[in-house]
Amino acid sequence: MIKEFEVLKCTRDEDLETLDKVVVETPLTIIVNNNEYITIMCTPIKMEELAVGFLFSEGLIKSKEDIISLELESSEENVCRVKIKNHINFEELYGNRVVTSGSKGSLYYNSMSFMKDKKFTNNIKVHKNEIMDTMSNFFNRSEIFEATGGVHSVLLKNKDIEIFREDIGRHNAIDKAVGYLILNSLPVDEFVIYISGRLSSEMVSKISKAGISFAISRACPTSLSLGLAKNMNMTLIGFSRGNRFNVYSGKERVEYNA
Repeated sequence: MIKEFEVLKCTRDEDLETLDKVVVETPLTIIVNNNEYITIMCTPIKMEELAVGFLFSEGLIKSKEDIISLELESSEENVCRVKIKNHINFEELYGNRVVTSGSKGSLYYNSMSFMKDKKFTNNIKVHKNEIMDTMSNFFNRSEIFEATGGVHSVLLKNKDIEIFREDIGRHNAIDKAVGYLILNSLPVDEFVIYISGRLSSEMVSKISKAGISFAISRACPTSLSLGLAKNMNMTLIGFSRGNRFNVYSGKERVEYNA
């Protein structure tokens, strides 16, 4: 979603008053079982998917069947009311949080413990040429980015399906794509994820908690994200640009030329 604002564009040679396109940012409050759970700043597109993907990544739901009802109230301050089957101890849930380097949210401490025990054993295989071709097409798909430069993008892909989502927040874009899979009862662990942002520890946490073992980015990983990925036997690819990329972990899932 885009709005136009009056701006003064300055160069060394001229100053020009014109209209410029800016991505829309708005709050979304997620209320779970009548408890205000979190408010997320987001791009107001696919907000139901965002809410479902977020709850899935936090472990509050495991499938569409855990959702009793889902209602979005759209206004200047959007509210998504979700009723789920599981009982949630909100006081305990709010107790331990770690502020992440992504600055867009927080990470529950127990998710770090989760990554110490997680081991991926699936046999997903992707040829290196497919990775390069998909990333090349992926990076050119975002009309909002082309217009504003203000969003992150995510692509979830298996052999038959591609789900593309975008948002001002990297985490939000992932949650929207995963939320689509949950709402349509599609197996998340069969998908490979392509992302526009860096592979930091909280991104690896979110991706791995969703059950995704294969992540590809145009940007760099961090030392902590690499340690976590190797421990989980997760495939992590960075600097996927043009006809090259770096495989940092899980190279057995990448098919090479014979």
